[in-house]
Amino acid sequence: MKTATGKPEDFINLRFVFGFTLGLMGMYLFAFIINHIVYKRNITESCQSAFVSSFPDMAFMGIPIFMVIFGEQSLVSIVIGNIITSFIMIPITVFVLELSQPAEKRQSIVILMLKVFKKPLVLAPLFGMIISLLQIQVPTIALSTFKLFGSATSPVSLFALGLIISGDKILINRYVMLNIFKKNILHPLLMFGIVLLFGIKGEWAMMAILLCAMPPAIMTTMFATKYDVLKLESSSSTVLGTVV
Repeated sequence: MKTATGKPEDFINLRFVFGFTLGLMGMYLFAFIINHIVYKRNITESCQSAFVSSFPDMAFMGIPIFMVIFGEQSLVSIVIGNIITSFIMIPITVFVLELSQPAEKRQSIVILMLKVFKKPLVLAPLFGMIISLLQIQVPTIALSTFKLFGSATSPVSLFALGLIISGDKILINRYVMLNIFKKNILHPLLMFGIVLLFGIKGEWAMMAILLCAMPPAIMTTMFATKYDVLKLESSSSTVLGTVV
């Protein structure tokens, strides 16, 4: 709903959009190279580790923090981040992880992409952007209804993560520590450099850096569970990264 009621000019802030895209995907590529070339991990594990190291928990942790620090209007930056990950990072990850599945379980890439793009996480902000750009007035009752639904996202996501990791112990090894270092420390430093390079100013600059400092998104653990790749490492990186 924040997308639908946001200012149209906020969604065409090209400096922020291109800079933030480079920050997210640059970290993804860097983490993949480190895992695949330096640590000699296979492509599937390198892709999952890169996903954990570059996909920040923007929706579930970013929203309550940004509401306090910057106010409601700052949620536009989170929407832009979710659109970037939904249209670039997640499809790439799904493509690679799906190829690792046995032939009888593997699905058509076209079908997979359609599934990704049909998810509410992708469609909701996209439709919201269209409503905002067309300056369509959203009924008050709809705003109230979706605001009520939206307030449940953070606790439900934390509950889901708890269910996923309930049967596992927290793992602490060099890969988990490296994931946390890349996500919580190296990623915001990379974004800081990009902010200077692109000349992103004011609150937009602060929001880009803080978003990249967020711990791994809970979705990364869900992917690890679904595709049975680095499940314990992913969940441990998410939990410990959130504590950090």
